[in-house]
Amino acid sequence: MYFRFLCVSILLISSYGAGAQFSYGTLESAIKKLTQSDDQIVYSNDFLTADEITLDRPINSIRALRDFLTTINFEIVEVKESLYLIKPTSRNTNIELTDDIVIGNIVDAETGYQIIGAKIIATELGKELAINDKSGFYFFTESGEKTVIVIKADGYDEQSDVIDVQDNNVLSKNYVLNKTPEQLENLYVTTSYFDFKTYNQANQKVLTHDELSLTPHAGNDPARAISKLPGINSSGLSARTHVRGGKQNESQVVLNGLALRHPYHFKDFFGIFSAINLSYVDELSIYAGVFPAKYGNYISSVMEIQSTDPSDDFFMDLSLGVLNSHVTFGESFNTDSQYLVSYRSGGDLFRSGVFDVDVGDPSYDDVFVHLQQNFSNGTVIKGNVLHAKDTINLNLVNEDEIARAKYIDNNYWFSIEHPLNQNVDFETLIFYQSNNTNRNGELFDDELQGTIFEDRRTNYYGFSSNIYYHPNDKTGLSLGLMLQRETTDIKYDSTYSGSDFATEILYLNNEQRSRSHRFKNSGLRKSLFGNLRYKFSSKFYGDFGLRFDDQDWNNETQISPRVNLSYFYNDKYTFRLGVGRHYQDQHIDGVLLEDENLSYFDSEIADIAIFEIQHQLNETYDLRTELYYKKYSDVQPYYENLFIDLHLHPELFSDRIRIEPKEAFTKGVDVTLSGYYEHFNWSASYSFSEAKDIIDGQEVLRSWDQQNGLKFSMGWEWKKWQFNSLLQYHSGWPRTLLSEVDGELVISPRNSYRNKDFLNLDVRAQYSTQLKGKNVRYWVQVFNILDRKNQCCSEYSYEENDEGEFVLIDEQKDWLPLIPSIGIDISF
Repeated sequence: MYFRFLCVSILLISSYGAGAQFSYGTLESAIKKLTQSDDQIVYSNDFLTADEITLDRPINSIRALRDFLTTINFEIVEVKESLYLIKPTSRNTNIELTDDIVIGNIVDAETGYQIIGAKIIATELGKELAINDKSGFYFFTESGEKTVIVIKADGYDEQSDVIDVQDNNVLSKNYVLNKTPEQLENLYVTTSYFDFKTYNQANQKVLTHDELSLTPHAGNDPARAISKLPGINSSGLSARTHVRGGKQNESQVVLNGLALRHPYHFKDFFGIFSAINLSYVDELSIYAGVFPAKYGNYISSVMEIQSTDPSDDFFMDLSLGVLNSHVTFGESFNTDSQYLVSYRSGGDLFRSGVFDVDVGDPSYDDVFVHLQQNFSNGTVIKGNVLHAKDTINLNLVNEDEIARAKYIDNNYWFSIEHPLNQNVDFETLIFYQSNNTNRNGELFDDELQGTIFEDRRTNYYGFSSNIYYHPNDKTGLSLGLMLQRETTDIKYDSTYSGSDFATEILYLNNEQRSRSHRFKNSGLRKSLFGNLRYKFSSKFYGDFGLRFDDQDWNNETQISPRVNLSYFYNDKYTFRLGVGRHYQDQHIDGVLLEDENLSYFDSEIADIAIFEIQHQLNETYDLRTELYYKKYSDVQPYYENLFIDLHLHPELFSDRIRIEPKEAFTKGVDVTLSGYYEHFNWSASYSFSEAKDIIDGQEVLRSWDQQNGLKFSMGWEWKKWQFNSLLQYHSGWPRTLLSEVDGELVISPRNSYRNKDFLNLDVRAQYSTQLKGKNVRYWVQVFNILDRKNQCCSEYSYEENDEGEFVLIDEQKDWLPLIPSIGIDISF
């Protein structure tokens, strides 16, 4: 693809192009190199543009830096031990530095870590003097008179001081801020909530984005990076997951406040990657229990993603990998205006030889744009665009299948956040979304033949509004509504002919399986929701939610009460209890196209109860235990293949069946122990669970049930190296056996046997360095490094042998084999 060549060119120019002209890089790169040790070097861009000054010599020490600065009429002064200041000399006639200089850092009183973004403001003038920047230091000039200042940082108590340099022309002064008491609305009360800012971090310096990116996974994809959490199950082929026994379509993805529909590339072809690029993800949180009331229409989980805020300086992140490549850049023009742009392109997984396919042009692209404007009255306006496009042209050599498809998804949304007063905040979001699908394919087996065509165009547009009221430090109330117009236009045709042994067993009545549908519909979705958070005491908090949903096409109203309680016994123990009801309806285009007559079903219900205990064993180890139970009712029917799902068009095969449970349940316990020691961190979890449908009064294992699950993740940082691994084990998923008894083919009760146990080890190694003033990361990761053949399913055939007898052949199919991936990331 053309993006590959563009990205390669940019990488080469960025990494090596400058080297032909400058032998020793820039002054900025030399300063960064020196500050990787214990020394800190501070200067102002107002009089020293270090990124534009090229070196004529190597600089490997403070002394060498001092010698070079002398040649350009600058000097370096040691303010205190290991803290240096670069300033103009008196001989520098181009710069008039008449004011005194004040430098220092602002740190957290509890942890001692520097508070990036803390501000120093002159109280009399109301002027911002300095910001504690990425280096961890603030820097400003002062006229020599006494100046009253206030030091501010979000989440910290303000501190006042008086600056008086007197006879000194350089003053070093540090400030220590105390955290303000935790705001009621920010407390973690919800059960089964995983925030990657705090989950399994070796120390507080580990960034959310770094932890996700260092978890071994394919495709720079946040949906895959969460696989280390307990209760989240996947075969490794799809980015879609089963959360605590739920179906894959029970998980919601929210990006910057907008719920996304089908945010996956190759949707009808296993959903291999999500449409979100990890490079712009700042925060990622998972709700796997009883959700806050603002989340609706999904049962099992919510993945909430917030994009990153660009720093004050322009930044660019370039990545070239085997599976995909991307470029992400952004800038904050000042503290009030920001933009962020990301483009990712991929599809080479099919070219890698993992699949036995003759490739035409399988590719995907996604673009994300974020704009933000902050105003002095506290109002924040944000605009977002997410565009995803797939093109597929595949020919399965050994399966006699052809597939062609094109997907285009567009999401546009605009939000306003405005504080009405000190106690009331208001926000509203306006959105427009479209999902366009065009796919067709063919099956041309010797025994079975079929074709499929689908053209689907669905649009969603509307708005949501929320108001937050905080009358005191004990009570927090939020109320919201959402109105959404949905329209869909679907054309679907499938033809099926021929027969094989499975047809003769499963379709004794010669059921007509060909379908032809022309379906249009439109309607309004309405939602009302409220949440009350109350502080009963300093240790006991409650979250009480209520949600109402209604859809024109369902003719019913869903009422979802939810309660989460948290008891903070002491610094070591926290207990949480969550009970509630979740509903999941069909979106307007969610009809089952394989049905003979299209219709909507009653909304599926899940009554959920979760009990959670968190225990901080000591400063190094944390233990978390969760017990959960989900009782499903009005379960909506779904389709699956009885023996094997690994097809481009599974609905064309003769083992396709309709599952019609009336009820279902999932239950289990997740235990997670995590710890760290210096540069080493790890997490181990064990899950014991059960997921069953109830069909005709009988309990039947769901096809993704895994009774025992074990996950072990590890990270080790050594100098410029970072090593990470993820080991996953679980009981084999259920399977249905076909056997030959006395010359007749017999199908076992559905899902009454299991595949072999699943074991998978993924590893990643990364080396970080600087090259010509740019941060460079070389990485390699290997999926299934043991190349274990994890059994997926069985492909049966009934063939004639050399003696003229028909025999049953069972060919085992496996999940993904060993997949290596290498890449280089450059950021500046």
